[in-house]
Amino acid sequence: MTDQAQLEFWNGAPGQAWVELQPDLDALHAGVTELLIEAAELTPGERVLHVGCGAGALTFAAAHEVSPGGHVTGLDISEPLLREARALAERAELSNVDFMHGDAETRTFTPDGYHAVLSRFGMMFFEDTTAGLRNVLHALKKDGRIAFAAWAGIDENPWFDIPARAAEERLGPAGPAQADAPGPLRFADVKRVEKMLVEAGFQDVSGDAFKVDLHHPGGLDAVRRVAARIGPVARHLRDKGGTDADREAIVEDVVERFRRYETGDGVRIPAKITLFRGRRR
Repeated sequence: MTDQAQLEFWNGAPGQAWVELQPDLDALHAGVTELLIEAAELTPGERVLHVGCGAGALTFAAAHEVSPGGHVTGLDISEPLLREARALAERAELSNVDFMHGDAETRTFTPDGYHAVLSRFGMMFFEDTTAGLRNVLHALKKDGRIAFAAWAGIDENPWFDIPARAAEERLGPAGPAQADAPGPLRFADVKRVEKMLVEAGFQDVSGDAFKVDLHHPGGLDAVRRVAARIGPVARHLRDKGGTDADREAIVEDVVERFRRYETGDGVRIPAKITLFRGRRR
């Protein structure tokens, strides 16, 4: 079950920051969304569950794939992000999506209700990953499939490594990380996640690495906006009691370090993710 700290995080100021930065985050993660849609092999008429839907970018992409006749349900613990998702869906006049507030780890799903379960950087926030995956399995129809994206290790993802190093150089090293704590880099060990999928009851399990650019046409201005409020810098500032001056200094350092990734169409930050897949037989 999602712990109280996660609920407070995603329904408090950090969750609101994700809402306000939704256009930037969706732009940066667009390549991952495309990989997931391709991996999911959705077809018209299917019903899809999107776990950790956030503001709904993957929900909307899936909705287009299952039209006509299909439907996508987005599920998240963050009320601020769900409000944004509903507003965006209404603005886009998408009639084949809906959104639910809840925890996929413990929610009682209608058995055999979905052809596919998708998640873009959401599964690694389960308190008990195997239990969460097992619960999601029961929501799938026979031969239904799961596809979700997770970050590879920090050494292969400058988006995390550079801000973390800049923050530690300013404020000192981070405290010892809790083993297997919910967080963005929790699924870096591919074999361990594959084992959890098998233990949860999935078959035809795989975890495949992909390189993708985190592209934003807004360039370093977008990096500055996001790095100041989301990710390692914000987390380290909270943990160390950093000041606004610390934030400004760290973010300027981060922007300079990301300058190497500037391109003619903005900024392209190399990233490595793992796509995990499985089926219910």
